[in-house]
Amino acid sequence: MRSRVSKRRPFAAAAGVLALAAVALSTAGCGKAQEGVPNALVGRWVSDDPHYASRSFTVDAGTISFETGESVAELHTIDGVDTRDDAGTVVHTVRYRDADGSVASLTIEIVPGARPALRFENHDELWIRDYGRR
Repeated sequence: MRSRVSKRRPFAAAAGVLALAAVALSTAGCGKAQEGVPNALVGRWVSDDPHYASRSFTVDAGTISFETGESVAELHTIDGVDTRDDAGTVVHTVRYRDADGSVASLTIEIVPGARPALRFENHDELWIRDYGRR
């Protein structure tokens, strides 16, 4: 009898370790609402503000690029997007990699209305989705 009990204990210990590992993995991402790139951000965005006449930025499922002139663009890989509701305003923080590999972020709030628009945190100008306008 004693040998049967001792043979079963290793399996019980292994099952306990597996259960703890499953709990650790399932809760590892809790704390931040991290998602893929929301559809509300996807597209090419332009501003009617004269300061940004030759500028735009484009977001897709894995990259963000900043067009800073006629043919100059900086392409960055998106690491993730954190989304929060700030008193009824949807705010997205896009984390991306700079050319040197360092992590940078950009916080964007969605401006409600009939036409898709957004605003960078701490800026007044509106950016609207470009449907083929150049």
